[in-house]
Amino acid sequence: MPCAAARTAPRDVDAGRYQRHRPEQTLLFQIVDEYYPAFAALMAEQGRELPGIY
Repeated sequence: MPCAAARTAPRDVDAGRYQRHRPEQTLLFQIVDEYYPAFAALMAEQGRELPGIY
C-alpha cells in the first residue's frame, strides 16, 4: 500500500520535462577522457585488443 506522504507530496512542476544529464562534468568522465588514449595506445603496443563499441 502506498505511503500517505507519497500521495500528498506536491508534484514537481518540471517533473515531466527532459533535463539533460551532464556526464562530462563528472570526475569519472574526466579521468577516462584524460587517461583512455594512453591506455588504448599501451594495449595496442602490447598487441592486446580492447572491446569494440557497439
